[in-house]
Amino acid sequence: MILTILSHINAVRILFIIGISLTVLPIFLYNTVLKNNEKFKNIYGKIIACGVVMTLPMIYYFYLNIRYDVGSFSLEDRLYLAAENKNVKAAREFLGEGADPVGKNRYGRTAAYRAVMLDDTDMLRLFINSGMDPNAVGGEKKTMLAAACENHCIENVRLLLSAGANPDYRPDTFVPAIH
Repeated sequence: MILTILSHINAVRILFIIGISLTVLPIFLYNTVLKNNEKFKNIYGKIIACGVVMTLPMIYYFYLNIRYDVGSFSLEDRLYLAAENKNVKAAREFLGEGADPVGKNRYGRTAAYRAVMLDDTDMLRLFINSGMDPNAVGGEKKTMLAAACENHCIENVRLLLSAGANPDYRPDTFVPAIH
């Protein structure tokens, strides 16, 4: 459930906006225009209740701060989630706590590989500046350079090559990045 909320935080924000609209708009309309309308009085409470219910996920989100404070998650899990959400500030914090950008999370994926797959040059630059090996192998037994080439992300290819990635480096199960 937490991962669903983390991955769909924009949907939660949209629900919050709709919920606030459904809560505030009927109150405003009731006090100004529709005070004597019987049809509106019948659904007034239902509309407000629906609006309040739609705001609950966002209130839960803020109250528990579940974005990155997810209790039993390892630092690599948290770093992966920061890379997934393109949150460089949180990633910098987790790197400061000792997270490894090429360390595998609970599903065997790495934050660095996810940043490459999302074409997130800022995140990749942060990982390289934190000491990541540019020849590290990602989630699909490919180097970061091979994944960047496969994604056709020129900025990431240039960044990795300037950091010392070897285009001829071959992990045991994959062809070189540039062949």
